[in-house]
Amino acid sequence: MGSSKFLLLQLMFVLFLISWIAKTTSSTTSPSSDITQINSFLELKPLIILAPNNESDIKTTLNYSVINNLQIRVRCGVHDYEVLSWKSDFRFIIVDLVNIRSISVDVKNKSAWILASATLGEVSYRIAEKSKTLGFSAGTCPTMGVGGHFSGGGIGVLVRKYGLAADNILDARILDVYGRIFDRSSMGENLFWAIRGCSGASFGIILSWKIKLVYVPPIITSFTPSRSLSDGAIKLFLRWQEIADKFHEDLYVRVVIQKGKLEKCPIFGCPVGKLPHTLKLMGKCPVRYISVQNG
Repeated sequence: MGSSKFLLLQLMFVLFLISWIAKTTSSTTSPSSDITQINSFLELKPLIILAPNNESDIKTTLNYSVINNLQIRVRCGVHDYEVLSWKSDFRFIIVDLVNIRSISVDVKNKSAWILASATLGEVSYRIAEKSKTLGFSAGTCPTMGVGGHFSGGGIGVLVRKYGLAADNILDARILDVYGRIFDRSSMGENLFWAIRGCSGASFGIILSWKIKLVYVPPIITSFTPSRSLSDGAIKLFLRWQEIADKFHEDLYVRVVIQKGKLEKCPIFGCPVGKLPHTLKLMGKCPVRYISVQNG
């Protein structure tokens, strides 16, 4: 049985469930605790989770959700701190794009097409397979899906030199509520601007992204000094706030406050270049460093 037919059967089951619950609720003059629990379930959890295999499946899901007044939550990974993809005040289904995740790297043109649910780790790996001197300005968590990351901006270790992930998006393909697919030229610059920072799911389902690859040296240098309160962590943290924006663009430094307070204060740095270049940027700042191979 084709994937579209299988998806259609799943949707028919959902519609049957909704219809049965609606009839049960309307025929009960004094709602019982069981009916209240059913309504609560509808409001807080998805009726069903669908995992399309292709764009045709996604279109079918979208059409039936519109016809039956169901909201859609699109999931492109597992990072959802606000749990917005799991809850709603209205009946909804989850469209999990876990199967839509291939990556095509074009070294010659320094670009790559990435399907919606690929992870940052997969993107970095595929780029490194083709080139040791190309990379992409994105976050460091390998399991984060590109969909939410790109459409939310995307901060990473190359942000000071190359900008956000959203700044390095060349094109995108989006499916709107009417089942139409647009690329950058057909959607217009206003919508293309909006999906790169204003949450792409607010405007449709992002099917794929075209990214610009940037130069990275084959060897980089990283360092991680750590300070506790007794070692002057507060003074160091305040000093970092004063000078962080004045560092050279090749130097990325962040501070992590552990356990919500400055009991321990690791400082992570990642200069784009070899150790001599790092020391030149850092001046006489005493740091513990490790030279590592890129990729």
